[in-house]
Amino acid sequence: MKKQTQGDEKAQISLTRFLETESFQKAILALRKKYKIPADGFPRIDRSVDDFNPYGLTTQLKGLPIPFVEKLLKDNQCRHRVLQQAVKDIIKKFPLKSKSVLLSIEDYLFYNNIDEAIKNKESFQMFSVIDFLDEANSFHEMMTDPEAPGPSSFNGYFDTAYIYPVVIGIHPDATQRDLIDFIKNSWGEIESIKTPLKSKGLNVRRTKIGIKERNTFIYENRNKKIKQIRRMLADGGKFLDDGAIGKIIS
Repeated sequence: MKKQTQGDEKAQISLTRFLETESFQKAILALRKKYKIPADGFPRIDRSVDDFNPYGLTTQLKGLPIPFVEKLLKDNQCRHRVLQQAVKDIIKKFPLKSKSVLLSIEDYLFYNNIDEAIKNKESFQMFSVIDFLDEANSFHEMMTDPEAPGPSSFNGYFDTAYIYPVVIGIHPDATQRDLIDFIKNSWGEIESIKTPLKSKGLNVRRTKIGIKERNTFIYENRNKKIKQIRRMLADGGKFLDDGAIGKIIS
């Protein structure tokens, strides 16, 4: 699990205070009544993954009584999705939107324990590391659609992706100190994106290469991961999806 950052700690404190508000408690009690969950929650069952996991259950579902889980997940998990939407409606006023917040609230709904609901969750996503070249590749795939705008519409986007392949997503409530802490703790992930782009294999930078040269370049680098080859090509102004690169290698 990734090391907790200052931003995560701040989000956890804010979420704990939100869970303790009177309006939230009333909404949770109403939801428990609707889904026949005890007013003070279920006792958490210490159940291993192998004991009962036909649906690939998440952590908060594994500790529930089996009859309740079966009812919740029947009809292709429809009832569970409706419940999760109800949870999303309850937390609309909470400023931080992330999967971790949703899972924490759902955990609290089932078990009525704030500390257990919030601890050991993955990052509360005050920040995110974005692979901008992957985003550019997605735009390229969209451009292959005959109904999409012409390539010139995205030239500025691609140019930015070449120069800044790593982008940091920042939540509006984050502070400068939070950001510094996040970058320090996420530097390994950031390096994994940007390091291949400054290696010797990237000598195709800004070089206009033809189809034959492109295919030769791909084959000569066939021992690298397809994702890395795609980035190297993009850096030289050539865009291919993973499937096309795979065919050339094979």
